[in-house]
Parts: sequence; structure tokens; C-alpha cells
Amino acid sequence: MAKFIMAYYHSGKTPATPEEGAAQMERYMTWMMEHQAALIEPQNPLKNKRYITSDGVTEGGKDGSMMGYSIIEAANIDAAQAIVQTCPFLEMGDVELAELIQM
Repeated sequence: MAKFIMAYYHSGKTPATPEEGAAQMERYMTWMMEHQAALIEPQNPLKNKRYITSDGVTEGGKDGSMMGYSIIEAANIDAAQAIVQTCPFLEMGDVELAELIQM
């Protein structure tokens, strides 16, 4: 089985109330349980980001940078995409999916 990175990008959409936020998190947790066999590394949020170039360092990362990732194991990218397309995170952001190359 192939492994895929599911990179999370926040698009600025946030729940309007704490109750909506809690409901969204509950949907996400349910989604993770439904796909626990495929999500071999679920929920890896990022913090303390720095964007580093030859010109210097930007604290907090690059604008619009990845905010976390999960690793999915699936037969192919189409099967991984089918899982991603049901993810409640898409209500507040975008996901980039890519196959990991085994070196």
C-alpha cells in the first residue's frame, strides 16, 4: 500500500461560535475514527514555524503555510482522495494530497 501526506491549509474560515467549533471538531474526530485503518499518522498540527530563505527568517512561517498533516495509507491516490474528500476540515480549509516516495 502507498502512503500519502494530507497537508492541511487554513483558508481563514472559522466557526462563528464556540458551539459551531465544538460541532466541527466532533465531526472531525468522528471522521478520524471512521478512517482509523487508513490514517496511520492522524492529526499532526504544526507550531513554532519559521520560513527560512537565503534572505533571512520569517517568524511564524510563510503566509498561508501548512498548519498540519496526516499520513494516509491507501491502494492508490484515488482511494486516498476519496477519504480526503469526506474530511470535515474542508469546511474551514484546504487539503493538498501527495504520494510519499519511498527512498
